[in-house]
Amino acid sequence: MERLQRKLDGRSFEKLTGLTCHVQNCGMLVKGYIDELKHHFVTSHGLRTGLQAEYPFKCSLCGSLYSYFSSFKLHILSKHPISSFDLQIDDEYSMIMSTEHQQSTNECINELGIENPYFHKESVSLRDFTNAVSTIITNLRCDVSLPEAKLKLFIDGYVLMLEWAQLYTMSKLKLYLTTKNLLQCKDTVRFINELQIPDLTQDVKCPEDNIAYLSGKIGCSVPEPVEIVLGKEKKIKYVPICRSRGRKFQRTFQKNEFIRKIKIRKDVFHYISVLETLKLIMFNSKARLMVENESTSVENTLETFKDGTHFQCHSFLQLHPHCLRLSIHIDEGEYANPLGSRKGKNKMTNICFKIGNFDPRINSSLDRIYLALMVKSYVLKKYGYKKVLQPLIEDFSQLESDEGIPIKTESGVWIMRAVLVHVLGDTLALHDIYGMSGPSANMFCRICEISRNNLISGNFGGNFYIRTVESVQNALISSKDGQQSSVLYGIKTSCALHLLKYFRWPNSQTLDPMHDILEGIVPMIIKKILWEAVYRSKIITEHEVNQLIDNFEYGEAEMRDKPSTNFTKLSLKSKTNNLSQSAAQCWLLLRSFPFIFHEILKHNENHREIIAALLNITYISFSHKLSSEMITCLSDSVTKFHKLFRICFPTTNAINKIHHIIHYAQVCRENGPIAHFSCMMFEAKFKKSNAQSRTCNNFKNLSLSLTKRLNLKQINSISKHSYFADRPVIFN
Repeated sequence: MERLQRKLDGRSFEKLTGLTCHVQNCGMLVKGYIDELKHHFVTSHGLRTGLQAEYPFKCSLCGSLYSYFSSFKLHILSKHPISSFDLQIDDEYSMIMSTEHQQSTNECINELGIENPYFHKESVSLRDFTNAVSTIITNLRCDVSLPEAKLKLFIDGYVLMLEWAQLYTMSKLKLYLTTKNLLQCKDTVRFINELQIPDLTQDVKCPEDNIAYLSGKIGCSVPEPVEIVLGKEKKIKYVPICRSRGRKFQRTFQKNEFIRKIKIRKDVFHYISVLETLKLIMFNSKARLMVENESTSVENTLETFKDGTHFQCHSFLQLHPHCLRLSIHIDEGEYANPLGSRKGKNKMTNICFKIGNFDPRINSSLDRIYLALMVKSYVLKKYGYKKVLQPLIEDFSQLESDEGIPIKTESGVWIMRAVLVHVLGDTLALHDIYGMSGPSANMFCRICEISRNNLISGNFGGNFYIRTVESVQNALISSKDGQQSSVLYGIKTSCALHLLKYFRWPNSQTLDPMHDILEGIVPMIIKKILWEAVYRSKIITEHEVNQLIDNFEYGEAEMRDKPSTNFTKLSLKSKTNNLSQSAAQCWLLLRSFPFIFHEILKHNENHREIIAALLNITYISFSHKLSSEMITCLSDSVTKFHKLFRICFPTTNAINKIHHIIHYAQVCRENGPIAHFSCMMFEAKFKKSNAQSRTCNNFKNLSLSLTKRLNLKQINSISKHSYFADRPVIFN
């Protein structure tokens, strides 16, 4: 651009007109023509003109939109030629213009009669071609539901198709050169030799090559799954010597002629280093900038963990306010057919983590949830959390040290520190890792010391002692003295994560609104109301319930979560509180319940009020920004809900989750909005991995095959993410 600012014949190029940039907050009049505009796009906004643009290129002269820069360039050259501009370009300026620019202009101005559209497109190099093919195959391999065998078929088919394309092109070229007697020319021979396309899939033939390709693309090392052996088990099996059938087999069987075969089975799990994954994420300068410039919320509002009292009392966070705040999630899922013969054998426990410093818009993506560990559930129960979580605890111990972990970046050395602040999961998983008794125990709450008898009698909480680090420690000491700690206090063993310096679970209490409200309270209340309307008041029938749900006009965005019409006599009369609906379906059914069943709610004012209180609790619980008035309203709505529950269903025993919501207001004050602790996103993370195991029917060393594919997917997403920085916004 410097050469365009020179003065030619005493005249500055600032007086020349040009093309206007269409990127928001820019609108710059770029002096010159299409090549100067392209240079402005690349240097000022980082747009990639060789591939399809994320936002369309807009012509500032006629308003036409194009997805590819090559199409946009052809439009400018043909519809708005350089002669239509008031540039007054002399001979000296034409010498400054590049040869490529002059050739492209002349080709489009002169009508040559070339109909092939690829002739006018922007030229690409072999490296661009190879990167495009490698990117396509990498994206396909990152789809966990696609088997590796099918991907190899695609690669082989692509290589064969490319060979046929080269054969076709060469046959046409050979015919032309033979007819024109040009084969004897040395330039022709050199051109033919350079026209050969090598194997473009060489860098991504297998998953190991794919990892190496991504590592070279990013410019640093990437994490890989590590298999850790917990123990070995010897199995002895006796096999007949003769495998045939008939008399010979019977004689062998009678003589007890068997071979003793010994099979050793290893109990393993696979771990992806949290330390290496965080290094890869923080290697991006925009990620580091977002952590260092984390915004603060408005006064008297709760938007992030930094707004709660827990952050203000955390000693490590006060010393290092910009350290990474990590939360881990524990989830258990069945990867085989739940009705098949493999049920239970292939139940996996996944442990993943999330960074709380990032903008909520970024953390709303499933790609911002990173897998750390995968183990079979029976192996976890056999060896316990303390042994399985040992590599995870070692990484966290290094991250929470005062020295931190140095990362070499382009701008120098950046010290990375991180601390575990929350553990998320369903009630069963959290009780297990905390060393507590199960959810059906007498002391079932992990926040207060309410008993089962108090809950059954209608005392839903609010006036019981809160668990502290000292009370948990005293319960463990009393258990060593012979007292029944699990019965009196609900504590069995110490927490495995207490080996960390800055994590104590009584100080980091969270509750999950998805499991508590959407999968617990909502289906229970809706089922009770519909049961009374169908069988006690007889206002409606099961068929009419299904018909009303099916005929209701849901929004376009809500159609994917439309409730199932599966209400039957058997399901409504069952003693369970399950509606056979997903959490998203229950949420939508609750929001639309006053509109669908308004005739039912007219006959019972208490039912209408309990639905209204539950709607208010749900709305505030899933809000990502809370004010002090909203938290007070949440506490009042919970109190009202408990009162109405005793009135509407006096003979119904309350479940644990009805008590849990009494702590929601306090959890919000300590840790920020409770919506950040919902497990809905974490459970959606592993839906496709379930599909892979069932599609491939490969259940041998399942944790290895899954961690390899999921690790590749998260490395690819980390390498492509821009963290919203400098992303152009196009004017409408």
